[in-house]
Formats: sequence, structure tokens, C-alpha cells
Amino acid sequence: MKRILVLFSLLSFFFVGCKKEQKADVFTVTLASNGGMKIAPIRVEAGEVIPQNKLFPSPIIADGGTFDGWYADEDLKEKFDFNTKVENDLTLYAKWVYKTYNISFVMNGGPDKSSVDVREGGTIELDRPSMEDKVFVGWYKDATLKQLYNMSTKVLADVTLYARWVDPSPAEWFAVDGQGTLVGCAPPDGTAIVVIPEGVKEIPAWFVLANGLNEPGKPGFPTGKNIKEFILPQSLERIGTGSFKFAGIESIIIPPKVEELIPVSFEGCDRLTQFAFAPYSTFERLVSDGSNQGVITSTSLEYLTFPPSLQYVGRYTLSGCLALKTVTFERKESPVIFYDNLPGGGIWLFEGYFPQSVRMPDEVKASFLIGIRSVMQDYEYNRWYDIVEGY
Repeated sequence: MKRILVLFSLLSFFFVGCKKEQKADVFTVTLASNGGMKIAPIRVEAGEVIPQNKLFPSPIIADGGTFDGWYADEDLKEKFDFNTKVENDLTLYAKWVYKTYNISFVMNGGPDKSSVDVREGGTIELDRPSMEDKVFVGWYKDATLKQLYNMSTKVLADVTLYARWVDPSPAEWFAVDGQGTLVGCAPPDGTAIVVIPEGVKEIPAWFVLANGLNEPGKPGFPTGKNIKEFILPQSLERIGTGSFKFAGIESIIIPPKVEELIPVSFEGCDRLTQFAFAPYSTFERLVSDGSNQGVITSTSLEYLTFPPSLQYVGRYTLSGCLALKTVTFERKESPVIFYDNLPGGGIWLFEGYFPQSVRMPDEVKASFLIGIRSVMQDYEYNRWYDIVEGY
């Protein structure tokens, strides 16, 4: 009898052990949120469905996308069926949908360009177009080609962009040395636009005055050719001291390779109403000097936007810009730094004149004001505090 009991006990132990070994497999469901908030993987027994309560609430994403559901494939073509029994490890992919706006182009004689869709809140990224025997100036917001479009603008509506082209200036107008410095420029009287040729890397000090291209009637310079616009080449890297002093220009676009502007570069340009930076600008610094001379001086300039690459601004660099209404700093990685400050805290960027607003991304507004507080006297700081706006 004892032998039978022992044998029964051994058989019972054997079968219990088998049952433990036959426990159902458990699989892992990985959730790829594709930029949205992260959700922990879900463990599901073989043959079971994914419990929906493990996926509640639906994920969210910071860039404005709307959650469209979980998909079975990385290409987001096949929506996952939650009645599916899990038989292996798998990954579900979150799909986001966005409102988009249409960007169309008026090429004004240039090669056709198909319209594109841009996600709401995104920016327009475009290659520079080309046309035989023409020079592309830029993309404009208006059919009259007066308002240059800022490629850093967030798209919040359909946009039509207008291409502006100009004829190249004759090569015989220019003298360029072997280092790419423009050493001479002699357009005929009555010329309104000068297109400086590609290959020029530097516009030297006092370029406009040395070549008699200034606005007539300026102090000490009664004669000149009254050029309304210089189209600068993409190859340009440096603009020298006083290069455009007393120029009669109404608009200027700083090419992407120019990293700094030094004092007197655009002093006395009182007709200047548009000062802009080309797309993909690497511009970093407005340089000041011991004589406190302005870099950009215009009694007509009302709006000025600096690209995200700008990091440093020196004292008095915008002195004389007495019509400015709004100055915008687009940098959001860190606040623009005001350097080379005067003893006692006064930097007087505008030489005592304050615009109606100084705009910058919300991300850096507070830290910018902390920096201003460290170099300003109470009156100056309070004025800045009142006009600094986040966006």
C-alpha cells in the first residue's frame, strides 16, 4: 500500500510540474508614439487581445498634431484591429494628422514651380530658383515686389509668394581683385539698381563714397549717382567699415554668409525702409566700437527683424534709427546678448530712443530681461521691461 501511495505522489508531482511548464507565453506590445508622449510597453498573454485600458488616455504631441490612432505598420497604412489576438511581440505606431496650408508661387517669368503644402506652424523651405540671364533677388509677399517674405515666419494660412528677378549688371562696371574684393564700381548716371556679381566676397571700406555712388546732397558729398538698390551676391562674406555710408538705397538684403556688420556700415542711409537677411543666414553679431557709432542708421526704417543666428549686439549699433517701431529677435535657443556695455549700466542701444516693441520668442523672454537687468540702470531697465514682448 505504501508503494502505491509513493507512486501516486510521484505522478502527482510530475503532472503539476508539467502544468507549470505549460504556462501561457507572454508577449510585449511596444508603442511607438512617433514624437508624442511615451507610453510604457504592454505585456499580453498569448491568445489574448490588447487591453484598451492600457492605452488610455490617448497620447498627445506638442507640435499641434491630432492623434489618429494606432497603426500596425511603420508606414501608417494599416490601422491596428484591437480584436486581433496577440501571438507574438509586436509594435504599434501612433499616427498624427496636421492641418496644412498651401504655398503657391508666381514665378514672374521664371520656371514653373508646383505649389507645396506646409504643416500649420511650420516654415517654408525652398531651394533658390534660377533662370537664364536673370538674377534671383528673393521671394516677396506682394505682387508689387516691395515686401520681402521672411522665411522664418510660421505658416498659419495659405501663402502666395512672388519671385523677383533682375537683369545682371554689365561686367565692365566692376573691378574685382584676385581675392574677391570689389575694388571699383562705375555704373552710368541714372542707374537705379546695381547687381554686384557672384564671386565677390568683400565689399571694402567706404565703397559707396569712394565710387561716387552716394545719395546726392549728403553732408560733404553734394554729388553722387543715387543708386536705389544694391543686389548683393550669395558669395559675399564681408562688408567693410562705412561700405554703404550715405547710400540712397531703399532696400538691402544681407546674404547668408555675412556673419557680422561693423560700425558705420550703413550709416546715414536715411531712405532705407527695408533691411532684411537672406534665408539660412549665419549672421551672428552687430559690432560696436569705442566711438559709439551706429552700424545701421536710417530715419525711415520702421521694422527690423534679426535672424535666429544673431547672438550678440553691441552698444549704440542702431543709434539714429529714430523711426523704428518694432525690432524682432528670432533667436530662441538662448537670449541675444548685449555685450561691450558702458560703465554704470547704460548701453542705450537706440541712443536714447526706444521703439514701441522689442519682440522675441517666449522661450527666451524671461532670461533676456534678466540679462538686461544686469547691465541697466533702473530707468533704462523699466523702459525695456515695458516694450519687450514674447511671441
